[in-house]
Amino acid sequence: MRLRTNIFLWVALASVVPLTALALGAVAYSELQYRRGIAREVAVALSAMAAEIDRRLQFERELFRALARSPALREFHPVLEWAARGDIHPEFFEREDRVNGFLEALQAVVPGMRSLRVLDLEGNALIRVRFGRRTEPIFDGYEGFPFAEEATDPEALAARLARLPPGEVSFLRLPTSVAAARAGVRVAMLDAVVPLVADGRVLGYLAVSPTGEAVDRILDLVPRPYGGELTVAELDPDDPGTARILYADATGARFTAAAGPAALGEAFPWGAALARAARESSYGIVRGRDGSSVHFLEYLPYPDQLVSWLIAYRVPAGAVAAPFAPIRLAVPLFAAVALLLALLIGRLGARQVAGPVAELARGLARYARGERGLRLRAPRGADEIRSLVGAFNEMAETLEHAQAERDRARARAEAQARLASLGRLAAGIGHEINNPLSNILSLVRLAERGLERGQDPRADLAAIREEALRASRIVQGVLDFARQAPPRRAPFAARPWIEETVRLVAAQARKRGVRIEAEPLAEATVHGDRGQLQQALLNLLLNAVQASPAGATVTVTAARERDRDGRTWLAVRVRDRGPGLPPEAEGRLFEPFFTTKPVGEGTGLGLAIAHGIVARHAGSLAVENHPGGGAEARLVLPLEPAPAEEEEAHGG
Repeated sequence: MRLRTNIFLWVALASVVPLTALALGAVAYSELQYRRGIAREVAVALSAMAAEIDRRLQFERELFRALARSPALREFHPVLEWAARGDIHPEFFEREDRVNGFLEALQAVVPGMRSLRVLDLEGNALIRVRFGRRTEPIFDGYEGFPFAEEATDPEALAARLARLPPGEVSFLRLPTSVAAARAGVRVAMLDAVVPLVADGRVLGYLAVSPTGEAVDRILDLVPRPYGGELTVAELDPDDPGTARILYADATGARFTAAAGPAALGEAFPWGAALARAARESSYGIVRGRDGSSVHFLEYLPYPDQLVSWLIAYRVPAGAVAAPFAPIRLAVPLFAAVALLLALLIGRLGARQVAGPVAELARGLARYARGERGLRLRAPRGADEIRSLVGAFNEMAETLEHAQAERDRARARAEAQARLASLGRLAAGIGHEINNPLSNILSLVRLAERGLERGQDPRADLAAIREEALRASRIVQGVLDFARQAPPRRAPFAARPWIEETVRLVAAQARKRGVRIEAEPLAEATVHGDRGQLQQALLNLLLNAVQASPAGATVTVTAARERDRDGRTWLAVRVRDRGPGLPPEAEGRLFEPFFTTKPVGEGTGLGLAIAHGIVARHAGSLAVENHPGGGAEARLVLPLEPAPAEEEEAHGG
């Protein structure tokens, strides 16, 4: 990846991404705070709503309590006393008429009461005013009592009424309200019952059935912030599976009028979750699948009952997201502007950084190609790049001085090595030639003495001739090593070449009692000077034969090998069964006149000559101790000409 692209990407990552993430984070945080603000505002509104309803219901309870102590109902106490004994008061109808008129007038002045009834101790209604109209008492039989409404289960109802505290407003669902609900009449609230007490005795009961009209008016006038919807449902512990809807904006249900499904879970997708949450907490928030939020508050309208109202206010998802929609749309535009600025900054940065760096890279490439005198000018820009160029120039100066010093040291070392080699060569030549010359001198003296005594000198002359030939061989080996004639390369078959060389050594091997075995050899064509390479292999075989004891076997193998560059080679291995190489021979095997053989058996030039021949053929020669005993020489020769040889052949 180019430096300019890198700079652009880093500038973009360092500016656009953090700023965009920061903007989105700020929007998310603001929206979270906005949601919390809505939650607080709705909670306050729900609390105020519940307080307003509570004040209204408290007013109604005080009204019912005062109504029970009113003079009109106290005037009716004697009728109730007579009724408790099963008798009809003589002024029953007059007093009943006055109470009916009072209650009718009260219903006209104070709306919101579906019915007003005066009950005896068994729950029978002696007086019943419903929606401003009285119910006339009727006689049931010749000796019947004139009830306006007779109790359906007087014994059970009387037992429930008897448990009510005297003088207090209690709430329960009377059988008449249950029957009205079954008949299709909207019964949203429980009946209010106040015991009628005289001289500490309960004579009867005042029963009021509210319609909830006043609660409807309160809820209708409550503001709906954020375009939300208000819902009120009844939670009854005696019926935990159903949350009955009392009021709902979405369905049009009111305390005084039913509309839509009656159960909360049936009317709304979030209804069941809201009912479950209300059973666990009296206040909270339920999230809808559409992103809306339903805030709820549980309110207890009846002091003596566990029946509660669940006041819920649903805020649609759009009400929360709408203020932030323009901001979210602005964030991509902001990111695009930031990206353009990053591009401009990246171009400026590339001019200041990428240009000098590219120039430095080109300078390094030129220096690597051999322009050692190259020096770079310090560019304009960052101090670090100027320091880098200065470091390059300093490195080039240092390398130039180091190269010159190394060349001088190498020249001195080569000169010393040549002198040392010449010294070792001279010492070796002197030592090797001195022995046959000393022998010749001694033999000449013996021959002279023999002549003086009249003896036959032919044996001494033969020895003199042998020693002279030995000296000649030493000189010839030195000449061969010194001349290093260039090889005459040509392809030749490897297998016949190896077999012929083995036959040349076979006679000498038999004299020493050593066998030479050539294992199955690979068919290959070697590219090189057949004669010189045969001399090198011959020296390896002679060394192996001389190192092996009598009865041992020298093995010769040849196999193809491929190197990492794909070139194919012929590896010839010659293994003896001798004692192996001594430690002092490591690193000195190919030195001229170095030998591990006894005096008189070797000149120390065989391996040196072989190594030179193989090196001139671009091959390799190595001699190592074999793990199974003895030593092994490994001769590696090319099976195809080297590139330099091909060019030379084509050029010729």
